[in-house]
Amino acid sequence: MMGPMIKSGLTIHITSENVDGAYIRITRRILEQFGAFVVLDGSDYHVPSNSTFQCPTYAIIKTYDDHRFAMAFTLLGLKADGITIDDPLCCRKTFENYFEVLDELLLYMKC
Repeated sequence: MMGPMIKSGLTIHITSENVDGAYIRITRRILEQFGAFVVLDGSDYHVPSNSTFQCPTYAIIKTYDDHRFAMAFTLLGLKADGITIDDPLCCRKTFENYFEVLDELLLYMKC
């Protein structure tokens, strides 16, 4: 069962210059599971700004103990119910209160 359609609205640029290739492949795989069109350009991946993809109504995002996966895919979860981050506490490595700050921001934006 699939959830809402998401229009990316921005170009996501992932370069292998400063990131382990395994992380890039995992990110690409997760985005493609959501139906995103991921373009390989040399060693870079792009999700074009005119892309539309459909989120599943239920998905568990594996973080592989990496705060970047948890933080990035939490934002996708704001647009689609049913997205669960398997290890949200891994964010504490770089942003101890990430989810509290995000909750406060969301409350502020609703005002």
